[in-house]
Amino acid sequence: MNLFVVIPVYNRISFTRACLDYLRAQTYREFKTVVVDDGSTDGTGEMLDRQYPEVNVIKGDGNWWWSTSVNTGIQQAIDMDVQYVLTLNNDVVIEPTYLENLMVAAKNNRGSILGSTAIDVNNKSVISYCGQKADWLFAKLILNNPHELSPHEEVQASDFLPGRGLLIPREVFMKIGLFDALRFPQGAADYDFVWNAKKAGFPAFCCLTAKLYSYENETASAKFKKRKTFRNFMLYLFSKRSNTNIIYRIRFGLKNCPKKSILLYLFCDLSRLIVSYMKK
Repeated sequence: MNLFVVIPVYNRISFTRACLDYLRAQTYREFKTVVVDDGSTDGTGEMLDRQYPEVNVIKGDGNWWWSTSVNTGIQQAIDMDVQYVLTLNNDVVIEPTYLENLMVAAKNNRGSILGSTAIDVNNKSVISYCGQKADWLFAKLILNNPHELSPHEEVQASDFLPGRGLLIPREVFMKIGLFDALRFPQGAADYDFVWNAKKAGFPAFCCLTAKLYSYENETASAKFKKRKTFRNFMLYLFSKRSNTNIIYRIRFGLKNCPKKSILLYLFCDLSRLIVSYMKK
């Protein structure tokens, strides 16, 4: 088997079912799907056993979170000598050629990590993500401009890539290990991993031909911003599920930011988080 698709899930049974149906429809067939169910209570486990016998299910204890969940699936792929691992969120929509396009790009860019181009499922005419660059001094992640992309380009260089559709060659894990689940059990683990892989000599690109449609309003941070209350503000900053969790972001900065810029980086990052929450 050439590819393991590792999907960490916790409840949200309808998203998981839809995601697995999208994978069943893929034109590329040389892959195995691994769902890591970290203690779902909504019948996800029973649904997987009954409706998707081809899927390998790993059951967590409810405390694995994203990083330990994907690490467990990745370790199984490593043990089986699989060439590539794709970490995939369950709350995405993918077209039938998604895996095929990713694997073609992987063949053309051997030894590289590939992320996916993201489009808001509610606004399919606009690309919301096609890679980004780091500005450590002012704590900014500068998104690549989709309007500047050539229609003939297959990939776009990127400093960071999200784990919602991230293709990683086996040799990356062999050199730098798995995701840092100790520092980043949920948020920031994907960005930390890609940044450290780049420092170890592995190029990172966003694959422009592998598009996924994401539910931008379904993230924990987006939900906390919908209703401006003190409780939601605290959850926005400190919830373990929030991708704006300030503890993860501080750890990320301390681990990866150049030392000469660290104080300004942390100040700018916190300020930007607060301003972002206050915006409508």
